Amino acid sequence: MAHIPSTNHELALFSLVPINDSAKGVLGYFGNRRLLSLLRDPENPVRVRQALNVGFNVDSKTKTRGTLATIGRAGDIIIPDDRISRIQCSFEINVQSQEVMLYDRSTLHTTSVRGPDAHDFSPGLPRKVLVAPGLNTEIWLGEEYSFALHWHKHALDIGAELELFQEDLLQRLTIEAASPARDTVSRHALPDLKPNIRFQRRKALGSGSFGKVYKAANIDTGDLFAVKLVYIPDRARKPRNYAQVMREVETLARSSHPNIVDYLFAQRNDNYLEICMGLYQGSVEALVARNLFEGDVDLTLNLLHQMLMALDYLAVNEWTNA
Repeated sequence: MAHIPSTNHELALFSLVPINDSAKGVLGYFGNRRLLSLLRDPENPVRVRQALNVGFNVDSKTKTRGTLATIGRAGDIIIPDDRISRIQCSFEINVQSQEVMLYDRSTLHTTSVRGPDAHDFSPGLPRKVLVAPGLNTEIWLGEEYSFALHWHKHALDIGAELELFQEDLLQRLTIEAASPARDTVSRHALPDLKPNIRFQRRKALGSGSFGKVYKAANIDTGDLFAVKLVYIPDRARKPRNYAQVMREVETLARSSHPNIVDYLFAQRNDNYLEICMGLYQGSVEALVARNLFEGDVDLTLNLLHQMLMALDYLAVNEWTNA
């Protein structure tokens, strides 16, 4: 029997760990042995399991930018079973956001995600869904093959392999990241909307008036955006606070200025309003911390000029306090 590496491939993003006996049989197929490694249970190092490495190590036959691996009778990971499509599913990178998506490529739509952290494919949308640590970590191929996704490093750490960002430091810190498609919700659709954009909340970005801002990933597209969670005051008991919250949303929805964050949509979820905005990498604070403005008067003046332009826009439209 061929030697199985005791560690995961350095370019593997995650491993597929078989859940049932049928999936274990896939690991034993000779065409898949090149992707095998031993996976130690972090909570019980004595326990060792076999798994398939998935990531930039696969060298997918598809040769399409962003495709990590395909699974099926004719896939990069082979399942020799006539009940499985030639290409049952694929793992692909959203090259803008660097998130990993699971695509259902099966003829009869028999790929699914299950388990306590499952957010399955949305009806009526392209059959793709975000996979990430803590999200959609159990996949089923038909009713026979089940795998768990064990992550080695998050998709947000793969920029070097993709070589997406060739700009200099300042450009990379200020470039706007991908954001959700704007045709899903009207720009002026405000808080009466029921939740219709599914997202996974990521790290906190900061606090603003009335709420906290988080980085978020769209479960159906993999796009990234910023979401501000605002507690909605009781309109009858706290009319002034309610009016302030609504004013902030309306201000964002009506604004259109290159130096003001883009408003994408707002939706209500229980007692919270989710205000979703364009996501920008980095911040002025990060630029200052890197001493990029030290000794560069022109760059500093340019920054101040842009800040004043944004404030002037708000003042002219009477959206700021004196």
